[in-house]
Amino acid sequence: MELRHLRYFIVVAEELNISRAAVRLGTSQPSLGQQIRNLESELGVPLFTRQHGRMALTMAGQFFLKQMRALLQSLESDLQVVRSIGRGLSGGIVIGSSPSGDVKVLPRLLPALRADFPELEFVVCSRSSRDELTDALLNREVDIAFLRAPVDHPQLATTYILTEEFRVVLPASDPRASHSCLTLKDLRDLPFVANPPSSICPEVMQALAAEGIDPIAHRLNWDTKNVMVDLNVIGSGLGFTLLPEYVEQIAPPSVAVRAWAPKPAKIDLLVGYRKDNHTPALGFVLAGLRQLFPGKCAAARSNT
Repeated sequence: MELRHLRYFIVVAEELNISRAAVRLGTSQPSLGQQIRNLESELGVPLFTRQHGRMALTMAGQFFLKQMRALLQSLESDLQVVRSIGRGLSGGIVIGSSPSGDVKVLPRLLPALRADFPELEFVVCSRSSRDELTDALLNREVDIAFLRAPVDHPQLATTYILTEEFRVVLPASDPRASHSCLTLKDLRDLPFVANPPSSICPEVMQALAAEGIDPIAHRLNWDTKNVMVDLNVIGSGLGFTLLPEYVEQIAPPSVAVRAWAPKPAKIDLLVGYRKDNHTPALGFVLAGLRQLFPGKCAAARSNT
């Protein structure tokens, strides 16, 4: 099987007509028909049904079309990076990061970029919220950013990186910290703290409401936009909070991080970038992410 066979198949699947597909491809109809039959023979399954001169994709053909489009798109992106490297094009890139990106992605990504693309200059710009990072992307203050899902903006493309489970964070001095996992029912007499309250994701909001916990009952008198300050506040005994699992790696001794039973909320981390950004540097970073998170960031989740 060669790449040209896959391109032939995609065009035929789009046209569902051998004659029109042959014109698009600049080849003869008999030759194209034979190429498709050879591909089906190699795969061992029919990709098209043919009745009364009309073609339609089989279920196998529909799946194969989706996968091959994604494969060729990914391959073309990698080829553009290779061409850029060959031409010596590098430049720089500004990476917008969030706490999860700081902990879960950058420690792996930055050494890989330095090793694979030593000519690439990069700057990391940390922000605390999705809205701040989205604005930074739209204002061209950063070229790429690690964002919490969902992100829905016509100028942005997003690609899935990883999923994190939420953890319960409470004072280490609280007797409940002796348990390895906690339910929200166990914590109903302890104030829930979120800074700011608007940062609570919908799934967490629903879980709190189901247990009768008011997510904004305990209002904070500061706006640090700094998760370490918030963790130290929790450690002082003010209340508990729920944070993605990255918190396990940065929690101070004054707080305890415990599993959330029976079924924790989850949240996706995405990488976002402007659709009009076609710089080689962006291609380098996306290629690095595909290598580090294989099978995850190969498929875009929204607005690609």
